[in-house]
Amino acid sequence: MTHHGILYDEHVVLGATFSLDEAGGEYVTSYPQQSPDTVESKDLADHECFITDMSGVFYRVLSGMDAQAYISMLSATDHAGIGDTRLSCVLSGDGSVISYPFIARTGDSEYVILDASARSQTLSMWMDFVQHIKQDTYEPFAHVHIETFNDKLVPIALYGSAANQLLLDYIPQDSAIFENHRVDVISLDSHITCLCLHPCQSWYMLFVPAKYARLMWRSFLSFTYVKPKPYQHACDYLCAGLPDELNVNSNDKLTLTFRVLNNYNLVRSDTSYIGARELQTTKARG
Repeated sequence: MTHHGILYDEHVVLGATFSLDEAGGEYVTSYPQQSPDTVESKDLADHECFITDMSGVFYRVLSGMDAQAYISMLSATDHAGIGDTRLSCVLSGDGSVISYPFIARTGDSEYVILDASARSQTLSMWMDFVQHIKQDTYEPFAHVHIETFNDKLVPIALYGSAANQLLLDYIPQDSAIFENHRVDVISLDSHITCLCLHPCQSWYMLFVPAKYARLMWRSFLSFTYVKPKPYQHACDYLCAGLPDELNVNSNDKLTLTFRVLNNYNLVRSDTSYIGARELQTTKARG
């Protein structure tokens, strides 16, 4: 059965072409009268902002008394501070790469995990496996709550050289969210509260309450320099700044050495994360 997202009618008005994902959800593949959707130059026009409906993107909200311990075991990367969003590396038990999600810490025991790469489905299965790990009869992560809010929140990406300027029409210029690698709760027009991730320069993810999603979509598009782009364009733009060596756009099995991952600040010094022991054996190989 085909599932229409909350913004489906807005895309129809714009003349969008759709495809189906594995779960039967529709996502936009193109809009009419647009140049080819490539990000080779990241489309850095002097005054341009792109908007994308990110419904269907992999994200998870984690909370609970064991959430920090779960993240420490799941991710090989240094822990994010509250208010920070960090590119992370998740490894399997044999030291191979599962994925490179962005992990945002929104509270003492609250996190948001975002993965727009080709490896996101593998990450989804792996997170479920890790959550249900048992030590004899003890389940260390039994009190971790992992959720999505697809019926309550609509993820909308704003990105491009004028993304900051667009947001300045809705939030104060001294907002902490304008700093790279941040996460914060913002109030659009002082009354629409939403969670916002700023994982990299000129790329924002807003989780807009469903009842305001169509209103904000139209409001953003009322600016002539804001252009709608399909789902894959936003994913490619987000991942385009990551090193080719990390092979983000492939879901093939990938094993990298400690040195390579350490060069990109993706591994920490302790060995409390899954895959650490196997990764340590690669130090001698360089």
